[in-house]
Amino acid sequence: PRLVFFFFLAVNDRMLKVKSILVTQEAPTDPNSPYLKLAEKFKLKVDFRPFIQVEPVPLKEFRKQKIDILQHTAIIFTSRHSVDHFFTICKELKIEMPPDMKYFCISDQTSNYLQKYIVIRKRKIFSGLKDTPELLELIRKHKSEKFLFPCSDIRKNDIPDYLRANGFDFSEA
Repeated sequence: PRLVFFFFLAVNDRMLKVKSILVTQEAPTDPNSPYLKLAEKFKLKVDFRPFIQVEPVPLKEFRKQKIDILQHTAIIFTSRHSVDHFFTICKELKIEMPPDMKYFCISDQTSNYLQKYIVIRKRKIFSGLKDTPELLELIRKHKSEKFLFPCSDIRKNDIPDYLRANGFDFSEA
């Protein structure tokens, strides 16, 4: 959960109480969500509106990148969206992922989400604990792999910069 800040406005030396909060993400499905608890405790109206919409790359545009997925031996996932869009592209291309493919995930949540698409086996999935340095440490131990990094066009450059600086064989898609 993200932090929620309460702002009070000073008008004529008076404080106006916050009655409504806008949270820029999807509404939580868990009834024990901290947002819902705050709303109940302080009698607030909490509006959930996702401001960012992630759209998959059309197959035609992906083909223009001339990336052969099966030529890679490992895939780096940094979000559930990247997992969904990657396997959607694979399905459209009628590609079945080989059982020896390795998956590097930024967090356990992302690696558990992979179960939706693959059968999880030992030594196949490597996951960090929600931060990039831990993921990069896992990747460093597998220098001989050829990595595929499915990512957004708007992203941080820390992973590709690290892979380039350390001489890894990788492709961005």
